[in-house]
Amino acid sequence: MKARAFIIIFLIIKLEARRCFNTVAKQDLCRRLSFTKPIDAHALQGHVIKNVTLTVGMRNSCKGLCLMDNLCDSFNIGQSVHGDHVVCQLSDSDHSRHPEDLRPREGFTFIGTKNLCSSNPCFHNATCLNGFTNKKYLCHCQSGYTGEHCENDIDECSLGSDDCHEFAHCVNTAGSFDCICKIGLTGDGRNCTGEVITATGDQAYMLQIGSGMVYMYCHMTGLGACGGGGWTLAMKIDGNKNTFHYNSELWSNEAEYNFPGGITGFDNIETKLPTYSKTSFTKICLGVKIGQQINFIFINQQADSLYSLIADGQYRDTSLGRDTWKSLIGINASLQLNCNKEGFNVVSTNIRLAKARIGIIGNNEDNCASCDSRIGFGTGGKHDDSNSCGNEAVLQKDNGNAHIKAMGYIFVQ
Repeated sequence: MKARAFIIIFLIIKLEARRCFNTVAKQDLCRRLSFTKPIDAHALQGHVIKNVTLTVGMRNSCKGLCLMDNLCDSFNIGQSVHGDHVVCQLSDSDHSRHPEDLRPREGFTFIGTKNLCSSNPCFHNATCLNGFTNKKYLCHCQSGYTGEHCENDIDECSLGSDDCHEFAHCVNTAGSFDCICKIGLTGDGRNCTGEVITATGDQAYMLQIGSGMVYMYCHMTGLGACGGGGWTLAMKIDGNKNTFHYNSELWSNEAEYNFPGGITGFDNIETKLPTYSKTSFTKICLGVKIGQQINFIFINQQADSLYSLIADGQYRDTSLGRDTWKSLIGINASLQLNCNKEGFNVVSTNIRLAKARIGIIGNNEDNCASCDSRIGFGTGGKHDDSNSCGNEAVLQKDNGNAHIKAMGYIFVQ
């Protein structure tokens, strides 16, 4: 009887070692597991995916059952409530990833596998399958991702594999895509009805940014000192909030923030659009709203993107002059008379003091070491670190104390 059991076990393991993984197209992959030394009187708890009752003579076939289950990374084997049987518990994790779940349990033995999935090599919530390929693991991607480690997003829009309506724009997203009906149409993007219209006003447009299509606000008419020619929104900053404080990671990364705010115009809804990191330009238009008054200035600046100008934290100068920067704030603008360091990533030598991602700083002393005043966007430092956009000025300023928090708008062209 024992010899027969041994033959059955051998056949199971041998056959499954040649069994191809049938969920990955065009790959002839077979599974090979290396089991670790048994740990007696212990069991891995909380990760059991299957319980199999075996006769005592079939105890060793638990390894074969683990091999056959693509999700099995370890197993517990122990006495069943029926005296002449044992229970084989297959688990989808192991003691390397969850050492806290390997607990004492009389009558049981835990056996793990040499599992490279323990290092979490797969991205974007992919399933790591132990024992496949020459690497000893295989990443099985979620829908919308591809690559050896599922590191690449599939651009369904570029590939034409989307199901958007013929009168809708396909917008690629991480792991998926959105369908947005063209202007004048209504629907969910898979079905759009109405009449397509051509828009030329100051409003949201569907624009190609990078490899995707994005809805964002464009100002087609003139913007004060910036002039016309079509301006594309990049950011909106509320000086009363810390979202875009000088130290915010949103200045140094390519992440978007609050897409809906990028569809509307000169309101108080903050946003950071893909234009920040993906749009080249030759001009920047800066707007500041205080109450209902909006003032604009422009910078002749060529760059691959705002991200390329700001993210690395390196100072880059402009030459607008203090009066131009003060015109953003209006008649109540105030600055100290000296330093007048302006441009991008403008920081006082003492980094605890005035600083701005875009703007100008001033000092009462004839240096830039201890600046107490600033005008700009993405600001911070003394004397009011909570003001992230606007004007701060104390100590021998040219127009009295200033503590003005404003709404800021950044456009590119």
